[in-house]
Amino acid sequence: MMNWITLLKTQQVDFIERLKHGCLLHCNKIGQHSELTIISDEKLLQLRDFCWGMAEKYKRMSSVRDVFINNLKGKLGEEVVKIYFGDLITEVDYEKRLGGDGKVDFTLTSDSSIGIQVKARHGDIDTVKWWVSKEEVEKNSVLICVLIQEEVNEAQSKYNLVLAGFLPTDMIEVNYERVSFGIDSLLYAGGLHSYLSSLVISSSEDTIQENVITESEANNKTNAQQTEEYIRSQISNLIIDYFTTARQYYNQGKYYDAFANYNHVLNLAPNLSEVLLCRSFTSINMGNILEAIKDLNQAILINPVDSNLYFNRGDFRYKIGNIQGAIEDFNLGIKINPINANGLFMRGQILSQLKEYEAAIEDYSQSIIINPKNPVVYFNRGFIRYYYIKNTQEAIEDFSQAINIEPNYFDAYYWRGAARYDKRIDKGAIIDFTKAIKLDSKSFSAYLRRGIVFAEIGEFQKAIEDYNSAIQNNENFAEAYENRGYIYYELGHEPFAIKDLRKAAYLYEIQGNERGYQEVIDGLRRCFRSMEIS
Repeated sequence: MMNWITLLKTQQVDFIERLKHGCLLHCNKIGQHSELTIISDEKLLQLRDFCWGMAEKYKRMSSVRDVFINNLKGKLGEEVVKIYFGDLITEVDYEKRLGGDGKVDFTLTSDSSIGIQVKARHGDIDTVKWWVSKEEVEKNSVLICVLIQEEVNEAQSKYNLVLAGFLPTDMIEVNYERVSFGIDSLLYAGGLHSYLSSLVISSSEDTIQENVITESEANNKTNAQQTEEYIRSQISNLIIDYFTTARQYYNQGKYYDAFANYNHVLNLAPNLSEVLLCRSFTSINMGNILEAIKDLNQAILINPVDSNLYFNRGDFRYKIGNIQGAIEDFNLGIKINPINANGLFMRGQILSQLKEYEAAIEDYSQSIIINPKNPVVYFNRGFIRYYYIKNTQEAIEDFSQAINIEPNYFDAYYWRGAARYDKRIDKGAIIDFTKAIKLDSKSFSAYLRRGIVFAEIGEFQKAIEDYNSAIQNNENFAEAYENRGYIYYELGHEPFAIKDLRKAAYLYEIQGNERGYQEVIDGLRRCFRSMEIS
């Protein structure tokens, strides 16, 4: 039977698809489920007045605009949740108190031990992240995420707000101080009422003591402590905003802008390994691979147990020719996380370059066990088996698996065609080369290969047509002239054969292919002798 979490995850998938197409449920009645909430007019004026008041209060501690925007985002999200729950939860707090709300936005009116934390963000549906701190997870029973569809600024006249989803805090694992979620990690918000009702029934005194800060404890805080707490929260919001903006710029290909925003994040919090990793990718796209490696060196010092940091540094080192350093990084990454399919795949590629073919096959095989849906791994293993260790049958099987996963995989068709030709599966080879040509009509090599098969089975005219096409796509393709010359020779057209073979000899000579040149010269001699006899 489907449990409630699976059900809400399934509903969330449907909700995300409707959100992408603008097909949301909208209900104006307080306390009724509505995926879309619109805030404007008097309510928005109330929010603005409060946020400007907060900005004025803390103008000496932070940018007035930053304080205004951060407070407005928070209050927009809280208003959405209040409209959703109505009298079931406490009121939105508009007191300009020091230290904020103590990391609890709402509690249930029937049970003050059940805290609700609201996070509101603006961003693209595919990249937006909601961040929550370890303290917020500990103090609340549920996290509710709100998506703000308009950019939050001083002049916006209306906001369309989406109840993006929720997570019970006992499902959230915070390994560091903060953790983030995308919309596809959330549960469908339509299950919120039922979930909170279940908490009321099952709540206990122990849970209250562990997760909710009592009113007396909050009142005992000094103003200095509360002010410090508020400043920390503002800095955290700035970090999140800069990080989100950087990700958006990166996805738009605006790498210099992304880099600048990652710098802002690291100026405020220099020990965030995730941000250093993101900035390293930005440096790569800006053409500065050494700076990227430098960022990853620092990230590894901060978080030496993150296998992805080693895998990415290994990839960067490989790009600059530091093969030994790359191998060391992949070895460390795989030691930390031996079931990382991509890490094994990447190490396999390097081992193949080093001609350690059996070791490369072993890595590819392990990668396939972990993730059997990557066609490139099958292709790479198949290519080694075919080209280097001459295991043609297993190579054909690997190429076939790659094609099953990716039906338009040009290289897999091309090399399976070559392998089938070697096994004298002529019809299969022709089918594969034909498919490869359909996928890339400019592939002169595919035309040549198919022409060779046609010639082997006596289809000389089709072979000539393929050689013609190969030459049209590459007028300096010596092999095509050579093979077409031999067909003309077989058909008794010695003048055409001589012309093609001379062209092939000339191309081989200027290309430095001594073996090809000598073979064509021998062919020319046979043609001349044949003409003399006739």
